[in-house]
Amino acid sequence: MFTGAIEDTMVKKFPNLKAFDISDNSFAGPVPPDLFRINTLQVIDLHENSFSGPLAEIPVNTALTFLALHKNALTGTCLLYTSDAADE
Repeated sequence: MFTGAIEDTMVKKFPNLKAFDISDNSFAGPVPPDLFRINTLQVIDLHENSFSGPLAEIPVNTALTFLALHKNALTGTCLLYTSDAADE
């Protein structure tokens, strides 16, 4: 089991990442805003950690097809845009 925070500087080292699965650990702190700015990222699985605070806005042009955030201490709203919604 891994613990600690995930820093934006770590996320920026992987600009071509397709999947980011760190589920079932004890990571804490905010979800790095730059995680949602990786245009190639299709899967983000952060469930069952101790992330807290609000999420960054998820860009409309994201390749994201799967997002799991349950069993954390996140606050606020999560706005997701689908390609159909962006076309309207």
